[in-house]
Amino acid sequence: MNTSSIQISQKLPHKVRRLPLVRNISWLQYSEEMDVEKRLDALRRTFPVLRTDGDTIEYEQTNILAMSARVGSTALVEWLKVSGLSKFQIRELFNNRGPTESFAKEWGTSTLIEYLNAYSKRCGDSRLPFKIGWWDMAPLLELIDGDLDTWLPNASWVYLERRDKVAQAYSLWKATKHGIWHKRQGDSYKSPVTDAIPLDRIRERITLIEMENDCWKRFFDENKITPTCVFYEDFLAKPESTMSTVFKAFTGTEPPSDTQCPMMKISDDQDSKNVEYLKTKLASV
Repeated sequence: MNTSSIQISQKLPHKVRRLPLVRNISWLQYSEEMDVEKRLDALRRTFPVLRTDGDTIEYEQTNILAMSARVGSTALVEWLKVSGLSKFQIRELFNNRGPTESFAKEWGTSTLIEYLNAYSKRCGDSRLPFKIGWWDMAPLLELIDGDLDTWLPNASWVYLERRDKVAQAYSLWKATKHGIWHKRQGDSYKSPVTDAIPLDRIRERITLIEMENDCWKRFFDENKITPTCVFYEDFLAKPESTMSTVFKAFTGTEPPSDTQCPMMKISDDQDSKNVEYLKTKLASV
């Protein structure tokens, strides 16, 4: 069925059973906008109207990379793009700490359906590929009243996580404190962490990472979604194999064999020593 000919019904079709929102956790310092209600309010300000009469979905399939922070998602989506999954940069489409509002203004869209159609046209092939963390997924579910079938048709899901939660929490703390989020091939890097690392901030981030992963897994279970699961550590050890797995999960085909990932990991021996130090300290407390 061609979804471009489907008009969004006034009556919602099958809905997912939504999970309780995570509220009032800004004390964990993961983000100043961690409270899901604040993020939902931001989405509603950007999209006060979801659609107008006669609006139709103009994309036929949705490719969703579900993740948490510091799992290699930027490198993975960059590689997927250069391999042909999208003609446009694959965005964190519902990141409403600024990017969502900025994209909506840049593309001249005022309703959610205009926004998604405009992005899909840039990506090409009647496709809506994006990445999303749980703290953005939770308010999105509220905004669309849980109606995934209409807004994210023919969805294929890949779930990217990291086994080493201490290393993930350290990477998140380092990126937040020092503003170093990404590194492209050819860029130089030296760990900026020279002072003492606050254990309480690392513990906070471990708690939130574990909470986010649990929310994703409950969401998949509740809605009978079986995502393709991949891990950061496997992506690091066998990048071509992992990228191929994800590309095939989204397209059903193998990616071109001659593409290379333009992004690199951001760590050195000093970072590795810092992570091992944190593991020792956390285990002793």
